[in-house]
Amino acid sequence: QLTTQLIEYLTTQGYDVNSIGVLTANVIEISLISEQLSTKQVEEQVAANVDTFLADNGYDLYDVQFSIVDLAEQENVRSKNLDLYDQVSQIVKDVFAEYGYALEADYELAGMQETWFSNILLLDMPDHIKESREIVANIQAEIDKQSLDIKDIQVTSFNFEHRLQDNRWAYLASDIYDAMAGKSTYQLSGLSYSVTKGHAYVSIKTNWSEKPSETVINEITEAVQKYLDLPETKVQRLDDTYTIQFLNADGATFINITNKQ
Repeated sequence: QLTTQLIEYLTTQGYDVNSIGVLTANVIEISLISEQLSTKQVEEQVAANVDTFLADNGYDLYDVQFSIVDLAEQENVRSKNLDLYDQVSQIVKDVFAEYGYALEADYELAGMQETWFSNILLLDMPDHIKESREIVANIQAEIDKQSLDIKDIQVTSFNFEHRLQDNRWAYLASDIYDAMAGKSTYQLSGLSYSVTKGHAYVSIKTNWSEKPSETVINEITEAVQKYLDLPETKVQRLDDTYTIQFLNADGATFINITNKQ
């Protein structure tokens, strides 16, 4: 709410807001877009008014810090970073595929971390791959060959099958939730899911203070089970075991749908 209020206030004052961040250390960072003004000029023109605005709305502990972004320069930097990421991502895909891991290469294994002087490639390495060192070495060799602005590669190992299952249930859980969200009949208030030891757990929270009627319970149970039994859903969830629970406002379970033996 505070961020929205500040954006509206600064916009009405004629400023183009790039971003506003409220930090936990009682600091508000305001970034404005301008090709004419310096940070010092903005502080002279806006700082006192922003402080007054905050005080008038009951915020008297914040220290406000300003910065200026040149939009043209920002777009140029963003374009260069995207080009670099595309090049590095393609190298990662090609090297993984060369070692016979085309399936793994189809997933997003590369990330970028910008630093003051260069960039770091963040590489996710599936833990079942035995040639991980050779793959990293080949990626580094190709980066050097193309003279890309990457100073280091940081590798994080992960369980590939777990991630695939986690991705599946992120979609399935959202699909179930979205079908009932925003409808007073079901009183949904939140969704969480996790995958533990190959078993998917989905918790759908509701605002029911007590267990709803049997009619509502049966309607929800039948609809979810029908969705899970659809041919396209079965293709999506494979042979995963799952537990789907609906909880009332106090966290008590009033529906439990599972295929766990």
